[in-house]
Amino acid sequence: MGTWGTSLYENDLTKDVRDDYIELLGSGKSDKEATEAMIEAYLETFGKEDESLFWLALADTQWDYGRLQSSVKEKALFFINDLVDERWHDEGAHKETAWNETVQAVKYKIEKKQPKKKNILKRHSFHCQWPLGAVFAYRFFSDYSKEKGFWGKIVVFRKVSEDVWYPKHVVPVVNFYRWVGNNFPSIEEVNHFDKLPVYSPQETDRRRKNGSNIYNIDLVAESDKDIPIDSLYCLGCIKGDDLKVFQGFDFWTGYSIANWESTKGNWKIEKKLIHLLIEWNVPFCK
Repeated sequence: MGTWGTSLYENDLTKDVRDDYIELLGSGKSDKEATEAMIEAYLETFGKEDESLFWLALADTQWDYGRLQSSVKEKALFFINDLVDERWHDEGAHKETAWNETVQAVKYKIEKKQPKKKNILKRHSFHCQWPLGAVFAYRFFSDYSKEKGFWGKIVVFRKVSEDVWYPKHVVPVVNFYRWVGNNFPSIEEVNHFDKLPVYSPQETDRRRKNGSNIYNIDLVAESDKDIPIDSLYCLGCIKGDDLKVFQGFDFWTGYSIANWESTKGNWKIEKKLIHLLIEWNVPFCK
């Protein structure tokens, strides 16, 4: 477990407990159902040193949302003495004192009357339904593309897999091609295009040596509205052994990420692509 400070949520376990509990509420589960699901999910910590952190974080988070269960409160208070006496004991007096203050602050908090129950906005998970192997042409339309001389130009990509995006969205993993032009290419032409690395030449060399994937990129969307359908045209489908089905919500890929232009993300697809096309000296085709 990673730990980087003496505040309650300055370690991986307590952060996960908080985030997972809130996610369960957002999925529509009741207070009781969410608590039971959390206990089931974190059973592996029970009987170990980290069990105390689980109960403390769960009690603290439930109190914040006006949903503190009496059984959770009892467990947290039971473990607090253990937390004060043992954790950070070997890390020096300063850190031990700071952690004890954190624990006592939580104890004081959860023993008070909790606030009114807060409503949790129900989260809807999005799953992009493009089939594996689907090939799309994308036309640049952003102000940035106009500034760089790419406005109206076309690039091509192919869906090769799927990945998870927080909290439970399923987004396409695609490969772009080393091609940019004014007109839509045929699917036969695309079949002969080389793939475009999604990193700079220097970073690509480093990743090649490490055996890392250099072509896959997640196209992040949280609803159909995020996808610029007016700038997309499906050219067809190219099957192949490189296509991979979704590997589950707990599988971490570490792929590069890009957001569509209409989303709030910082990794806008057009800016990223234009930089890559320039860095890899991809010429315009007619």
